[in-house]
Amino acid sequence: MVKIVKKKRKLRIEGLISLIFVISILCYFGSVTILRSQNVVKQTQLGEIENDIELLDSDVANLTLEVKQLDSRDRILEIAEKHGLTVRQEQIVSVTGTE
Repeated sequence: MVKIVKKKRKLRIEGLISLIFVISILCYFGSVTILRSQNVVKQTQLGEIENDIELLDSDVANLTLEVKQLDSRDRILEIAEKHGLTVRQEQIVSVTGTE
């Protein structure tokens, strides 16, 4: 009968260093890929937020203009006269708001 001899494999330091090096390279490439994809997502979100800000700024400007038009004295007097109200100059008090 043939005797089977099993050799014990010794773990050499060079093999261990090579294994650690390969694992670190794989971790590096994985982290670079993940970080780049996150950067792309964040840039897209930033662009969308900037567009929303521009739209809201234009809405605010339009609404401010509309408020100024609705607040004009001539318009108010015209509506008052249309409903039969008269203006007495001695009772008019002008209040201007400071912003």
